[in-house]
Amino acid sequence: MTSYVFNNVTTTLSISDADPAKAISFQKLWDRSAKTNGGEGTSRVALRYADVLLIYAEAANEANGVPTEDAYTALNKVRFRAGLNKLEGLTYEAFREAVWLERRLELTFENCRRFDLVRTGKLEAAVKAENSFNRNAQFESYHTLFPIPVSDMDANPLLEQNDGY
Repeated sequence: MTSYVFNNVTTTLSISDADPAKAISFQKLWDRSAKTNGGEGTSRVALRYADVLLIYAEAANEANGVPTEDAYTALNKVRFRAGLNKLEGLTYEAFREAVWLERRLELTFENCRRFDLVRTGKLEAAVKAENSFNRNAQFESYHTLFPIPVSDMDANPLLEQNDGY
């Protein structure tokens, strides 16, 4: 959806306009029959089949240094379900980037993105590049790790807190 009409006025949606009425947003995996205010019900998806396929595609590419037929099959299953064309003939690096993009698109709002950015070493660049709604996002190197919870630190005095916390 790129726009909507209300009272005969068309509003174009944007990722850069600070007006919430023009913000692009959507709800994913919404359970309209849930008895809670948020619509999330009592279940939370921990791992979807698409995630498994993308993990496998990435791992097969990394293990072999080249995308294998099985890696393409796994990636293209996710793409076909989304109505996208199949990918083929990519280099090792291009396939890796294609899988990362597919993860970003397929797993939107499923709490995978930050972990993907950390493990691929792209967190800092992504945070610094994010400027929708003029946020001017800040990043410090210690942001790649979470703080160790105080309860864990209290339970084990040998633990050392991650730098920056």
